[in-house]
Amino acid sequence: MRVGISIDQLSRPAPGGIGTYIHGLRHGLSELVTPPTVVPFGSTSSRLADRLQTLAWVNSDRGVPAHLDVVHATSLAGPFGTTPHVRRTIMLQDLLWREEPATFTVRGRKFHELRYLKVVQRSDIAVMVTTPRLAQQVVDSGVTADRVHLVTLGLDLNPPPVDVDQVRERLGLHDPFIVAVGTSEPRKNIARMIAAWRLARERFPHIPRLVIVGWSGWGTISPDPDVTWLHNLATSDVRALQSAASIAAYIPLREGWGLPPLEALSFGTRVLASSTVPSVEGRSDVVTVDPLDVDSIAKGILSAMELSTDERDRAARRDSVAGLTWRAMAEQHLGVWQ
Repeated sequence: MRVGISIDQLSRPAPGGIGTYIHGLRHGLSELVTPPTVVPFGSTSSRLADRLQTLAWVNSDRGVPAHLDVVHATSLAGPFGTTPHVRRTIMLQDLLWREEPATFTVRGRKFHELRYLKVVQRSDIAVMVTTPRLAQQVVDSGVTADRVHLVTLGLDLNPPPVDVDQVRERLGLHDPFIVAVGTSEPRKNIARMIAAWRLARERFPHIPRLVIVGWSGWGTISPDPDVTWLHNLATSDVRALQSAASIAAYIPLREGWGLPPLEALSFGTRVLASSTVPSVEGRSDVVTVDPLDVDSIAKGILSAMELSTDERDRAARRDSVAGLTWRAMAEQHLGVWQ
């Protein structure tokens, strides 16, 4: 089996969660006993080439290698060609441009809606989703249930070793800190996170400093001299900070799945997350808060600080996500493709 996988997201300024998914899928497929032949496509040499390719993909397979058995789109960018005798699938992360339209640009909303309608109309495209709720939304929008497949995202549970102390020294993080990971954009709710952290500090001055880590996005957030901003760090540095943080906070307005809280748990770190993040739903080891309520977030910070940090509890947090492997996710993909 020859499987073509779009990797265009990796050449963009902020690969984000889709980029993590692409890396994880390729890694997981490589671990299978009898892996398919994976053929990546869509990497471009410039922003202009990337945009032209994405425009062409609305009705074509421009740049897609020939003689593939499967063409898998890792996002709504596509491609949406009509090459015969090819199994076509797409990973749909969310419908957030419909649920949180104010957190998308006008151009972004239009792009996602038009591409999604293309998917709905194309009966030959199987749709992979990460939650039952999203599966139902997709069916409600007109996709037949037999085209929808539930898959579980994985984690990099065996990352290369990193000298955490060296990373902290290089970044000037000598004292305890709270880390918030996410691209700087309105949906990630960073302004409320900062306001809640300030409120928590007013009540308990011992609350650690706040460090915001993520790719540069869009939208305006007022700078705060007491908050440390670290943009576009290497993945190894982000992992080091998730491991060393007093709390890993992730409080977006809404999320399709939400890998950062699970990544933090894989290091045994205490986690604070929005109640709207599907990946932490029903978890007793995560403090959840109302992302629209600054007081709720502030109280959540204090509650997360009270969670145990002894090795037994850190180990329990690590063990709770031990089954979320990229290989398991790749096996689910393979089941859809065959």
